[in-house]
Amino acid sequence: MINIKRVLFFLLIISFLSLLITGLIKFPGLINYLGLSYSQIPFGLISKIHDWMGIITSVLIITHLYLNLNFIMKYLGVKK
Repeated sequence: MINIKRVLFFLLIISFLSLLITGLIKFPGLINYLGLSYSQIPFGLISKIHDWMGIITSVLIITHLYLNLNFIMKYLGVKK
């Protein structure tokens, strides 16, 4: 169980960082601020990666919450 949680945590970090990077690239005005042009960056691919990483991150978060449900219930003082 501990190894599954470690792998899940590592995957969450990777998915979050990819969401952060693609979100910053897609941020309006950032490309112009950095002196780049929109023709230099494949926005279709960036948007597709960003959307899929959002779905993957959501699934990973739900799985993380499920695996840690006992701790969450104990922390909130909820009895089963």
